[in-house]
Amino acid sequence: MLKRLPILALLSGLFGAAGLKADTPYGGSASFVHVSGTQYKVQATFFRNCRTVPFSGTMRARLVSSCTTLNITLTRSGIRNASQRCAGAVTCNPGNSISSVDGFEAHTYEATIDFAQAPYASLLSSTCCQVTFFAIRPGRAPGITSLQNPAANGMGLSAVLQTCNLSAFSNGNSSAEIHTDFPFTIPASQTAALSFQARDADGDSLVYLLTPALDSNTFSKSYVSGFNFTSPITPYCLSGSTCPAAPSANPPRGFFLSRSTGDLVFQPAFGGETGVVVVQIWEYRKLPSGSYTFVGFSSHERQLAVTGSTGNNAPSLNPAASYTLCLNEKFCFRVKASDVADTRSDTTRLGWSDDIRGAVMRIVDSSAREREVEFCWTPDSNAAQKSFHYFSVRASDNRCPLPLYTRRTYTFSILPKPDTRMRFSKHSGSRLFYEISNPS
Repeated sequence: MLKRLPILALLSGLFGAAGLKADTPYGGSASFVHVSGTQYKVQATFFRNCRTVPFSGTMRARLVSSCTTLNITLTRSGIRNASQRCAGAVTCNPGNSISSVDGFEAHTYEATIDFAQAPYASLLSSTCCQVTFFAIRPGRAPGITSLQNPAANGMGLSAVLQTCNLSAFSNGNSSAEIHTDFPFTIPASQTAALSFQARDADGDSLVYLLTPALDSNTFSKSYVSGFNFTSPITPYCLSGSTCPAAPSANPPRGFFLSRSTGDLVFQPAFGGETGVVVVQIWEYRKLPSGSYTFVGFSSHERQLAVTGSTGNNAPSLNPAASYTLCLNEKFCFRVKASDVADTRSDTTRLGWSDDIRGAVMRIVDSSAREREVEFCWTPDSNAAQKSFHYFSVRASDNRCPLPLYTRRTYTFSILPKPDTRMRFSKHSGSRLFYEISNPS
């Protein structure tokens, strides 16, 4: 059933950020990056609103196993623009300074550790196989409406490396990476089709899970009545319904995250809410036996503020779909971006993932206002070694200063091509024996 909260006129969660005096990240990520051998980088990225106080150049973190706990310091290695704004818009300029615009930037912190060297070697043993990395910040933005006392007790994000399960592999493990930034604002009463889809450098199979927000002590935060980690923003729902997720409905009902693709689909019911969506990406590696083993996970938190009507409609794409392809046979399909606007100023723009080796993508007509991308692929024997392949398309409009976008993921599975064999033999009495078989 739908619920209404007392709505702050314009939440300080985004537009009222000026004046915040504490370190108030608007989401972040925690991950492991394999360097070589027993060396890893532990890496944390946090998002800062340009109106808030600058972030410091270092931050606290912990490494925890069942053997011991180590406190470490991460050093900032880079800052990049992460604004949901038109190209060329002025934001956070200069970087890490207070400005009057609602831009965002991503601050990345890291440290290099070696599990074969002190003190990090103390984390592992034959019975201590799992190392957890906790990235810690002093607080969250106070305008979050789904969490009780959101600014209290800090913010935590975790990543896990399962080292014993990696003993059969020589290349270690790097966490899956999300390469597309999330928006920080979305309009009410419109479908939000976003995605946490990630790339995995090791080719691991990924599973996406909604999880609770953590404080700096790695305890789960308490949620305001009516909210929880599986529904941190009020979604559209039929009156009186318990609201099971129906992402393909028009409009979509409930709050839906695809476990296989990371696509997030819902329609915010009310403006004035701000929630945090936390997703863990679990990695499973295929063993020579054909079974899969858990090797780690990364965590990703994104803060979403729901606005009232903006006078702009987000573009739409073909609904997410699954296709079954045959080995060594060419397959093509098209994805079109549609937008109800009827002016050239709202021309759709398309981008896509290029993770499928050998696939060819092109814009069908670059002069069209509503553009279309064609995907063509002939899967080879290497492609058949993975259970599923994913092609993700991102469509954005050109409405400034705050364009809207939609992202959808399309799934492919590969069937082996039938290996038909024919055999002829001559039997007694001049009879010809003809046999057709398919060994596979």
